[in-house]
Parts: sequence; structure tokens; C-alpha cells
Amino acid sequence: MAVIDTLSTPSDSRFVCGIDIGGTFTDCAVVDETGRMVTAKVPSTPDRPAEAFMDALAASAATMGVPLGDLLARCDQLMHGTTVATNAVVQKRGAKVGLVATLGHGEAILHMRGAGRTTGVNIERMLDIPSSGKPEPLVPRALIVEVVERVDCDGDVVVPLDEAQAEAAVRRLLDQGVDAIAISLLWAFLNPDHEQRIKAIIRRLAPDVYVTASSDIAPVMGEYERTVATALNSYVGPVTRGYLRDLSERVTGAGYGRDVLIVESTGGVVPAPRAGEEASLTLGSGPVAGIIGTRFLAEALGMPNVIAVDMGGTSFDLGLVRDGAPVTSDTALVGQYQYHVPNVDVRSIGAGGGSIASVDEISGGLLVGPDSAGAVPGPACYRRGGTEATVTDADLVLGYLDPAFFLGGRMALDRRAAEEAIDRIAEQAGLDRTRTAAGIVKVVEFRMADLIRTTTIERGFDPREFSLFVYGGAGPVHGVLLARELGIGTVVVPMGNAAGVWSALGAATSHVLFVYRQSDPQTAPFDGERLTRAYREMEERGRRELRDQGFSDERIEITRRASIRYRYQIHEVEIEVAAGDIDEAGAQTMLDDFERAYEAKYGKGTGFPAAGFEVTSLKVLAVGRLTQPELAQRARDGARPDSFDSREIYVPDEERFVRAAVAHGRDLRPGMEIAGPAVIELDWTTVVVQPGSRAEVDGLGNLIIRLEENPS
Repeated sequence: MAVIDTLSTPSDSRFVCGIDIGGTFTDCAVVDETGRMVTAKVPSTPDRPAEAFMDALAASAATMGVPLGDLLARCDQLMHGTTVATNAVVQKRGAKVGLVATLGHGEAILHMRGAGRTTGVNIERMLDIPSSGKPEPLVPRALIVEVVERVDCDGDVVVPLDEAQAEAAVRRLLDQGVDAIAISLLWAFLNPDHEQRIKAIIRRLAPDVYVTASSDIAPVMGEYERTVATALNSYVGPVTRGYLRDLSERVTGAGYGRDVLIVESTGGVVPAPRAGEEASLTLGSGPVAGIIGTRFLAEALGMPNVIAVDMGGTSFDLGLVRDGAPVTSDTALVGQYQYHVPNVDVRSIGAGGGSIASVDEISGGLLVGPDSAGAVPGPACYRRGGTEATVTDADLVLGYLDPAFFLGGRMALDRRAAEEAIDRIAEQAGLDRTRTAAGIVKVVEFRMADLIRTTTIERGFDPREFSLFVYGGAGPVHGVLLARELGIGTVVVPMGNAAGVWSALGAATSHVLFVYRQSDPQTAPFDGERLTRAYREMEERGRRELRDQGFSDERIEITRRASIRYRYQIHEVEIEVAAGDIDEAGAQTMLDDFERAYEAKYGKGTGFPAAGFEVTSLKVLAVGRLTQPELAQRARDGARPDSFDSREIYVPDEERFVRAAVAHGRDLRPGMEIAGPAVIELDWTTVVVQPGSRAEVDGLGNLIIRLEENPS
């Protein structure tokens, strides 16, 4: 792929398009068959996300010089990373949910695990005992009903479902005006019959009510986490499904003739109607798209281990690519609620360009985030009504941003407004303007570095053995200083200007992915026939559903995985399982692979085989391979303009302003090298090359920045 300003192609050319809606901006990337690409960035419309989606498409079409209808008619794949479900949780605007549980077990979701008071809570709040506590319930006690039924741990029915009593319980929920109902019965993942019969009752009584059964969304062990996953899906389901229906109608009316494909937390895309039914899997959709794009590019660059960071206007998102594959998890966290869901493991904190700076009333120290100015009113320098100092305001005061070239000159920044906002913080902190702005930047960079250390080291990874991919509108501004703090030697700003819309491009590099799970607890020696039978059932379902989506067998890939643990322990480790029948030797291979993976994660000698082994759940990944954008290499000529512009930027290591070269994206050529201190201004982001580092433009348009080990 090569980023260009206009895309002039024959009238029969086809496109792949990705769109990502963030908290501040909505991004679009359109790629043609030859790998050429145009990008667009428009302000998000948080209350009307479909409008920003269409605005981003229209902006891309205008750049290409074609009507929007023509672009959509020639678009083979339209992918979308959405924040609708995430916003519903953050803003507490989800559905009114009722929960149906087994008699005597309705309050499991309220009791939580023992760590429920501290799960997902930062250390400051954890130590503030009066303000700490359990989160607001996803389902209030008044909306939990219990039904007479019981399935045991072998999947056998001990107490048959009392359908008359169940119908009466459902009617009580409907009489209270619930928008959605979650069904989570004991051991339903082994025998879903009772849940499915209750689901049928709800469909008959209230066809328009959104329904989620745990046996559909989270058919795995763990009563609490399974119930949370089910309730959460119903909580975000109605708003997500409504948005996707509205969006589909809009793009269809504008000329698109296929399903919009939605990025899910699993690391793939699914058709919009399916995403509407498994809405909780769209939580974290946008950041996951960025990791997908990182894996795609890292493979081409021969970089198997990458830390991928996305610093946008609202948040800082982090994911890892290890040995060429995204690092995944089977557990996710929303607020203080932990739940079971297959996901690309993305960690996030409120540390974006719009993160608001303040002064701690007790210590007098600088604080940054997690609150954000967002798109509206935005940082003070946006001149949209915001008055509080943000990271973007500090970057402007420190000279990193050009007030006349923000978003490629499409939006002017008010330096004076930024200075006034920083001055108010400076007065409270007892510092001058420059030190206050530098302090804001340092604090946010330390917060980001701490998250990276935690995410890598807790898995046994050394961050110094990784390359750092930085993207998002604000990421490349801070990438070099972040890498230096972590001891990382190589920073990549992927595809140059595309780094500012990287999650949109990542969406466009996705494949359709259906994930099937089944809990089948058994201890070693494993029953190979039982395992094989379970895998084959999921594999056949995957092939059938992908064929229904139009995929030929040649474009379908099936992968098996299993979660195994030492008996009586909590932590599971997932391994890949070979295809075919599982015999005694195959079962032993599973154990050997588990022990290697366990020691790789927790350290040599940490295994405890004397305890025995237990397989807790099985998983099948069914992939439908889509057409991938081409990577278009350009010849390296190393050409440089006769001279660069320049301006003063603040260098933290020297605690002073220095004169820095300023390069513009239009002047970049493959092979060009730019030594720091320098600033590289692109339409959608700005790259700050600090002293002691050197940037080189490669044939794909990437900016590869090498850091000296001991910069003077």
C-alpha cells in the first residue's frame, strides 16, 4: 500500500474500505487493487455515529474525485470498527435488562467474585476505601427472576423446567418494561435445552425484546463470568443492533450492495446482522482493528514481536503481536465486571491528546486523565468551547504541533488559548508555562510506559525485545520518548500518513472470523474420541456458516485450540491442537504443549505435573479469507529537498527549546533519512524525531526510527 493524495483509477477498479469511529475523530481508508490508498479524517458525532461514518466516506470520495455512490458501488468490502457498544457501557446508556436464572442462583451476578470490589480499579481508588466498592449492577435485583429447573455438572436434567412458572417469571420482567432479557442457567453450557426453551417463550411473548442466552454467547464454565457476558450482551445489544440496522440502510441507500462487516474483539470481522446479535463482541472493536493492521504490516517487515500503541484523542490503547500473531485472551474487563469472551487482548487507559490536566489538591502534583475533552468541546486550542488544558494543548505550547497545519491545514489551532489553559495549571502548580507543559507530557508518557511494562512483563516478555508501532493522531508525537523510557530501539510509524487512521486501515485488512467454544471439562488421561467429536461438531458448523457467507472451501481455514490447567489451579493456558483424530499420542502432545506454554508464561520450573491436568474448554476458529490489500513498494531514491523549514521544539532531556528541521509529508521519498531533532508533518499526525534518533522512509512509506543507545 502507498498513501497518496488522490486516487485516479479506471472506472472498473475495485476498492476495499475501512472506517473506524473514535471518541474524537472518525477515520476512513480506501485501498484499490494496486495497493494505492486515500485516507480521510472527520470529526466524530458521538450522538449520531452513523453521520460521521457517512461523512468519512464522502470525504474519501471527494478526495478521489468520484461520487459517493460510485465509490460504494465499486467497494467489494466495507469494514467498520465501532464504539457504539463501548459508549453505551461508558455512558451507562444501555438497555433495561432483566435476568432469568436458576432458582437459588439469581444473585450470583450481584455477589461477584471475591475481588469484585478491586477488579479494574486503579491503586489510588483502591486505597480510598470510602469511595471504593462494587460497581453499579448491570441488572438490578428487582429485575432478576428465578425459574424452577436444574441441570447437573454432567449435563443431566435433575429438575425439569417448569414452563408455566418460567412463563410467569418472564411476564413479570415484561410488565416492568425491560428492553432486553438475559438467560443464564446453571450448567447450561453442557445442556442448553432449558435456556433455549425459555428463549422461545420470550420470542413468543415479546418478539421485539432483545434476548441473549448464555449457551449462545458464552458456552463455557464459570457461572459468574458467563452470566456477566450474557447480561452485558443484552445491555449493549439493542443500541448496537439499532445502530447497525440504521447504518446498513444508509449505505445501502447510497449504493453499497453487501453486508457491512463489523470488527469484533475476536480479531476478525462478521456481517452486521450477526454482530447485532453478539453485540458484546464489538466492545473494543476499533483498537482491535489497529492490532489486526499491525500484524499485517509487521509480517511484511519481518518483525515478529511488536508492541502496538494507539494514542488518539480520548484513549491510549495497547496490544501485542508475539511470534507473528496477536496476543489473545479469553477474559475481558468492562468497568469492574470480568467476563468470558474470546478477544485480542487490548489494554486501555484514558491518556489521549484530549486528556485533561489538573493539579492534585493535596500533593500539588500534576495529573493527566482519565477524563477527556473529547471531540466537543475538545482541547482549549480547538476553539470549540473547551477551556481545560489537555495533552494536545501542551504539545502545541512545546512546539510539536504547527497551529496552521493541524489535520493537514484543515483545522487551525489557537496557540493563545492553549497558553492560557496551560497558564492556569501553571499557577496552581507553582511552575512556569514551559515546565508545566513539559510536565503534562511527561506524566502522560509515564502512564503509557507503565501500562506497557505491566502488559509485557506480566506475561514474561521483555519490552526491549519488541519493536514499537505508534499510531493514532497523537501517538507519533510521543513515540520516541516512550521508546526511550522503555529501552526499545526501533519505532515504526506505519505507512506514514496512514498512521493517523491506522485502525481504519486495520479494519480493511481483516478476515471474516467465527469463533466457537465449548466447555468439556475432563481430566487426564483425556478421552480422545470425545475431544475429536466436540471439535468436529464445531468445525462443521464453522464450514457451514462460512459457506453460507459465500466462501469456497479453498478460502476457509480451521484452527483448533484448547484451554488446559493443572488440576486444582485457577490459571489456564491456551494451546493450539493439531487437526484430525485425537489418539493417545495426540492427547499426550496436548499435555506436552501445555507444559511448554505454561513455563514460557510463568517461568521455568513453575509447572506442577504431579497435580494432574484438566482440559476446561475447547475452541474452533473458522476463518473466511477475504481479499487483502496489496503492499506497493516504491523504489528508494533518497531524494531530499534542498532545505527543510524549521522551528523551535522543546527537548525534555536538555530542558530547553532547540531549532528543529521540519519536513512535510509531500516531500518524503523512500530512502530519505531525517536526523533528530526534527518534526515530520503529515496530514493526520505529526512525528517528533527527538535528538539521538534518526528516521528513515522505507519503500512502503513507513517511517522507521532508530534510537541511539546512549544519546548525548
